[in-house]
Amino acid sequence: MSADPAGCVSVDANAGPGDRAGIGPGPPDAWAGGQYRWDAYFAVILAGTLAIVQIAGPTTLRADLAATAALLAMVPWYLLVGRRAMYREQPNARLGTGYLAGLIVLLAVAESLAGSDIFMLLALCPQCFMAVPYRRALVAVVALNLTPVLIAIASGKGGAALGVAVGVAALGIAFSIAFGSWILQDH
Repeated sequence: MSADPAGCVSVDANAGPGDRAGIGPGPPDAWAGGQYRWDAYFAVILAGTLAIVQIAGPTTLRADLAATAALLAMVPWYLLVGRRAMYREQPNARLGTGYLAGLIVLLAVAESLAGSDIFMLLALCPQCFMAVPYRRALVAVVALNLTPVLIAIASGKGGAALGVAVGVAALGIAFSIAFGSWILQDH
């Protein structure tokens, strides 16, 4: 690569596939090893959410433990079904949809019992874009984010509590859509 007196850059046309614009090999691909990075990300979000469920909110110990069980049930669900839906060579929309439906049910159980598991959406929403095609992922993201709103309405919450749930859902949906299009680069 060189620059002429006017400052225009020319690229070596004989650069090999390992060369970055003729200046040598670059850093490894950011997507390499992505599955394990996502596994670690999901695990950190789950651990943080479990800690929050145990210390936050006015729920009973029994409700906290039941909510924890619902959240922990997401682990084998992810390992047995989710990974196959997200990382298979040939996408399977039916498998992905079934996986996401199971997550929505487990989230609804945890939310109805503890009400402090909203941070779990940081791990669940990206999975939507990894498990199913884009339009179906949008539906799943909206369903996941509206779950706390529907639980709040069903439990008779109103005013500030409902307003916060709606605001968080709107922010979650907007962020998920923006982040989801970035995730699609991986698949």
